[in-house]
Amino acid sequence: MPTTAGPVDHRLTGRVHAANGDTWQAQGRLREGLGGGAAELSGIRLMASGLAHPQWNSGDVVDPAVVDIESVRAWYAARDVPWGVRVPVGLRWPYGRKVVAKRNMGVLAADLRLTAPPPQVEVRTLRADDLDPFVSIDAEAFDDDNPHALRAWTAPMVGADGFLPVLAHLAGEPVGVACGVLTDDAGGAGGTSIGVFGVGVRPAARRQGIGAALTTYLLRWGLASGADLGWLNPDTEEAARLYASLGFEETGGFDVYVDN
Repeated sequence: MPTTAGPVDHRLTGRVHAANGDTWQAQGRLREGLGGGAAELSGIRLMASGLAHPQWNSGDVVDPAVVDIESVRAWYAARDVPWGVRVPVGLRWPYGRKVVAKRNMGVLAADLRLTAPPPQVEVRTLRADDLDPFVSIDAEAFDDDNPHALRAWTAPMVGADGFLPVLAHLAGEPVGVACGVLTDDAGGAGGTSIGVFGVGVRPAARRQGIGAALTTYLLRWGLASGADLGWLNPDTEEAARLYASLGFEETGGFDVYVDN
């Protein structure tokens, strides 16, 4: 997948990259009692979830020239987890192998174009007893065959400050999932932002406004909590078109490396 599919809004790229690092480190801190954690090392921001999956243990490279890769390797070795890194497109990373390019999109609060959800769609905050349908929908929407890992990743976010997993219902039936993460870097480059993740809808319920309803719900929550930036990672062209209709612009992406 290309890292962008259209003109890049460079005004937002640095801030979206910083907000991405803020968000992943918030995930690591949330899981400190589960083998996770977060750290700032020279030229890189690290997080771990404690789960044995590299997509949930990752570093955000800020300046490749000053990264001490042995210190990074030691940090992850102490947690005994596989890991990867995200490198802003255009920066050279001499370690590991590139596995995927990740797109980013961002929008300032003043540029959002939010609409009311369809009347038959209701979005609700996830409760602990909603985990089974949440995991089932997520697995079906993203063709994931490891529901145990999905549940382990999702469960700590339920009821946690700054995290909002949600479940969408169509005519009373659960059909869609998503999660928002609110971060505030206290004056740092990321500022106060709302990241939107894992917007997934059962195939049979798609093209009925559910993805837009989920995204809008999380953005409204973030705005009400003080965020002035929304950002996300579209994984298909269809998703990118949906987000563009809400006001999102393409920003600079990431190259993702593993086996560093």
